[in-house]
Amino acid sequence: MKRYIRLSPSGETESMETFELFRLALSTRARNLLGRLNLRTVADLRGIGLQNIRDMKGCGRKTYHEITEEIDKLQTMGPERYVAHARAGGDDRERRGPIFDTGAALHLLVGELARSGYINSSQAQRMLGLDSFAVRPLLRLLVEKGLATKEGRRRGMRYVRTMR
Repeated sequence: MKRYIRLSPSGETESMETFELFRLALSTRARNLLGRLNLRTVADLRGIGLQNIRDMKGCGRKTYHEITEEIDKLQTMGPERYVAHARAGGDDRERRGPIFDTGAALHLLVGELARSGYINSSQAQRMLGLDSFAVRPLLRLLVEKGLATKEGRRRGMRYVRTMR
């Protein structure tokens, strides 16, 4: 069973170029492909070019079609309407990834950091009901905002609360 976190607007108008790719309703295969390429936003995706993605290992006809279809929907609807459409059910919802509010997810992670002093990727995945591709940018955001610091490497990596 997938868990969805309610999406609420943050008050800022989100631009098409800064829309984060992990918020697209994509299959795990498509998410992993974009993750391997270190693509975080639509601008990153445009920089590499959709045709170059088609030539990547692991990107077949269906995966390419799925990515281009979601990008087209996003361009047609705009970020706010796209997320509302995906939240309302969209197409093929059972095989797509979760749509969630970044602010609410960060709030949950900060709460866990305050409670236990640290968090790792697998704990965050269980807590939020997301896959590693969706959790990584959230953990990276904790570090960028100065709420946590990285400690360790690879499988032993954890995010430790910074004292403020």
